[in-house]
Parts: sequence; C-alpha cells; structure tokens
Amino acid sequence: MSGSAAQKACVETTPAMERKREVAQAFGEAAESYDRHAVLQRQVADDLAQKITEQGTLEGGGVSCYLEIGCGTGFLGVALEEWLGDTPCLFTDISPPMLEKCRDRLGESLKDAGFAVMDGEAPGLTEQYGLIAASLVFQWFDDLPAAIERLAGCLLPGGRLAFTMLGAGSLGEWCAACEDHGVETGVPSFPSAKELDGLWPTATIGGSGRVEQARVVRRHPSAQNFLHELKAIGARVPDSDHEPRSPGEMRALLREIDGENGEGKNGEGFGVTYEVLYGFFTRDEEL
Repeated sequence: MSGSAAQKACVETTPAMERKREVAQAFGEAAESYDRHAVLQRQVADDLAQKITEQGTLEGGGVSCYLEIGCGTGFLGVALEEWLGDTPCLFTDISPPMLEKCRDRLGESLKDAGFAVMDGEAPGLTEQYGLIAASLVFQWFDDLPAAIERLAGCLLPGGRLAFTMLGAGSLGEWCAACEDHGVETGVPSFPSAKELDGLWPTATIGGSGRVEQARVVRRHPSAQNFLHELKAIGARVPDSDHEPRSPGEMRALLREIDGENGEGKNGEGFGVTYEVLYGFFTRDEEL
C-alpha cells in the first residue's frame, strides 16, 4: 500500500463513527441551553437515582467505585451526590462541553471525582467498578447488545449496571403526525421492554438482569415547541438512514400539524409520550 493510500485508510470513517461525531457536536452545542429545557432528563435521572439507592449499598457497606456514562451536565450525579459520599467516581461523556458543565457542578463537592471524554459504547477501560450508571444515553448507541456486554464486563464481582433509555412507542404522537402527512420522522427504532430484557449477558459475563418501564407524557404548546426543545437539549440527530427535510418543508409540516393558531388542531398544544425503560444488571459475586 502506498503512503497516501495508507494515510487515507487511517482517516476513513464509518457511518457509525460519523454519527457519533454528529451526536457529540449536537450535545456540545446545546451545553448552555440544556439545563433550561431538559425537563424529562432531570426527572428520569432523579427517578433512576432513587431506584439505585433503594437497592442498597454494595459489598463492604458502600459503593467501591462509580462510573457514569454520558453524564451530561450532571443531573444523575447531583441526585446521587449524598449517597456517593467519598466514593471514587469517574464521570464521562462523549461531548467535552457537556463534561465541563458536569465538572463545574460536581468537581468541588465530590472530592474523589474524575472527569473524562469517552465514548460510553466503547469505554476501553481496564478498571472495574462497583456501580456503572447512565440516564437516557443508551438509545444513542449503535450496537446496544455489545455495549451492554462491554459495560457489564467492567463491573466488579457483585457490581451493578443501572441505566435508563427510551423504549418502543416513545415519540409516538410525533411519528403519527408525520405519517399522517407523508413524512418520515427520523426517529430511531427503540427496543421494547421484552427486547431489552433479552439482551443481558448472562451467558458471557454471568449475572442477572431485569427491566422496569414507565410512561411520561410531556405537554408542549405546539409541535414546533417540541422540536425546539429537542434542539435545545442536543437530541436533534436523526436515525442514520433518514433523509432530512428542507427548512421550508419542515415549516410547512409544522403549520399543518399545529394549525392556524399554532396550538394544535384542537387548541390543546402537542403532547408527546416517552416510554422509559429502566435496566438493572448485577454481575455474579464470583468471576
């Protein structure tokens, strides 16, 4: 292979890598507006933290070490802050600006906390952790089964993986409205609770998992406001196969959905349902 060909091979990227860059950029650009608009994300992080603490501490009376995937601006870390205490923590995110927001929020109060830019789907870690957690991150993964297995392999014996993600049926109202007007949505395919419950690496890693499910409805003044919120929190990267509409086409679509008054056909705004899956996996006590 010639030098120029070898150089080209080194820099060649896959569609999955390109999408990860787009996701990191989108969330980075939204770092300043995220906290003002991430109502669902804060609520789900608080719920996950409560479920984690209700499960009790790990071996030795506490969490031996904590790893967070996709920490964002720190919602989950804040919710777990008192419970974590002096636990060694590593907060990670694929977006440097998001990670800096988390560092600003938790760097002083959690004395033994580290912060690292990392792709949670491919952590490349040699350390093992007593608790690995992530809130509304896993739906962005390209290969969910492999990611779960990889992260479960980073657990200490008896360690726990706890996460939330969007499940099948999420954003159904937006999908239906787009379908009614002959428009593809770009919403990714999310797993059902049953499908997620079939992904636990019990044979390869050893352990047991379970899934819980909750439905959250967000009421927006309009479909346009719904899309504005998605952009403001960085959740604007569509499915990789989606062909985006032009701005003019999107404006026309929103006028059709929101009606003349811009408040929905019945003047009741635009409601959006989120099916939230809670996944919990505990590694066997002995490897």
